[in-house]
Amino acid sequence: MRTLLTPGKKETLAFNNTHMISKKIEKSSRIVLLLNANKHNQDQINYGTGKEINGETIADAKEPLSIQWFNNSFIKLPIQH
Repeated sequence: MRTLLTPGKKETLAFNNTHMISKKIEKSSRIVLLLNANKHNQDQINYGTGKEINGETIADAKEPLSIQWFNNSFIKLPIQH
């Protein structure tokens, strides 16, 4: 189920259907996470205007999406030993 985000409200997002690529890393290594949105020709983008998604264009978007990470933001990674 899709739900529109509310500006200024903290939200929890679940990324369940994702592709992960990994390799064995040394203890104390840093982990870099790249979060990317799918933008394929066959996908529809909901610009949040409330109109039918099929009829929306980038011109309808007006303000760009801004995501703010907080000090208590976290990402759970599945780790196998």
